[in-house]
Amino acid sequence: MQSNWKSLESHKNCYFAGAIPSSLSNLKALDYFDLHSNNLSGAIPSSLSNLKALDYFDLHSNNLSGAIPSSLSNLKDLTHIDLSYNNLEGSIPTSIGNVTEVTQFFIQSNNLIGQIPSSLSNLKDLTQIDLSYNNFEGTLKVMSTLFSTKSQKRL
Repeated sequence: MQSNWKSLESHKNCYFAGAIPSSLSNLKALDYFDLHSNNLSGAIPSSLSNLKALDYFDLHSNNLSGAIPSSLSNLKDLTHIDLSYNNLEGSIPTSIGNVTEVTQFFIQSNNLIGQIPSSLSNLKDLTQIDLSYNNFEGTLKVMSTLFSTKSQKRL
């Protein structure tokens, strides 16, 4: 695989199916990863955390399962994360609060559970977040620092 690719984009009528190949982590220069609206299944490979230049990460509207990999927190330049409309399970990794450049975080319509981690309050540049249609519990006190007039939030 060519390691000088900057963008991987395939959606709308491509109908890719099956697991995301862990070999995609060899595309070290990749800064744009968008495989939304396909029929991808299985877990999100933790090896994708090797894509250190990644800025945009979108896998919404697939058939992905398993947990959100905590290794995503190694991608310090991410500004956009969209994992919505999948079958992801488990809780939001607390380490996601270490990806402090994130401006858009979408994980709605999955099977996520547990508390919303207080580490999300570290995402000071967040302008859009959607956590709806999951099974979270507890209070939203930890989210109070995220609410501002410049932001669109949907919990």
